[in-house]
Amino acid sequence: MARESKTVQVYPDDAIVNNTIAEYESFGWELISNQRCQEFTGQTYDSDGGTTTHYSTFNKLTFSREKDSVWYKDMVALENKLSDVRNESASIKKKRPTYAGMNKLVAVILFPTLLFFIFYVTYHKKQKKQYTENLKIWNAQYSSRLKELDEEEYETIQKASEIVNG
Repeated sequence: MARESKTVQVYPDDAIVNNTIAEYESFGWELISNQRCQEFTGQTYDSDGGTTTHYSTFNKLTFSREKDSVWYKDMVALENKLSDVRNESASIKKKRPTYAGMNKLVAVILFPTLLFFIFYVTYHKKQKKQYTENLKIWNAQYSSRLKELDEEEYETIQKASEIVNG
């Protein structure tokens, strides 16, 4: 009698473990072993010099079945069909469109616009302050001279008009 065995790892949740066992049993597998395992995944170091060790926890299920059974070829064919169905289902699910909504729009358009607005407001305030200071200086230096020039311009036009018109 020839036998085959298979070992699978599952998340250590009772419902998941029990569903996995029931599924394999429906294909003629017998549960030989159910072990809860921990696998070392690494260590992290704390700022105070201590260490924390990390483990991944899972259940290791080992199954066996008789290869000489009359239903063996049918079970292998059905398992292959189940595998194909699950692979196609996963492939189709990966193709499902995702809705990015405003997230990418915000990142691509609105965020740079917001940065520009912040820059503009900051720059505008700085420029307005500089303009106000420069205008005060200009007014102090030139406003009285401009008034004099305006009066001189007016008087010049008046004199020209008097000469021409008599």
